[in-house]
Amino acid sequence: MNAQYRGELAYAPGKHHYSTTSSLEALLAADRLEDYSGIQSVQPQIAHWRDFTAIPNDPLYPDQWHLKNTGQTGAEVLWDLNVEPAWNMVRG
Repeated sequence: MNAQYRGELAYAPGKHHYSTTSSLEALLAADRLEDYSGIQSVQPQIAHWRDFTAIPNDPLYPDQWHLKNTGQTGAEVLWDLNVEPAWNMVRG
């Protein structure tokens, strides 16, 4: 098996961490680990790349002046939450 044992998880006694160099290796290792007696479950965690965009796909977004005030209500462009710069820095 091409998985490297990293040890027992301090925050989850009885749970163990292995790592691999690829998603395919992780799936193959999980398959093999499930065959050992005493193992109750195997849950591979596969990393994947996500592209983030600063503009949500909400059709009502242009009307939400409190998120981005462009004067859409006819009022002066003064205040909004200025959240767009933060959207590309968070993942949830």
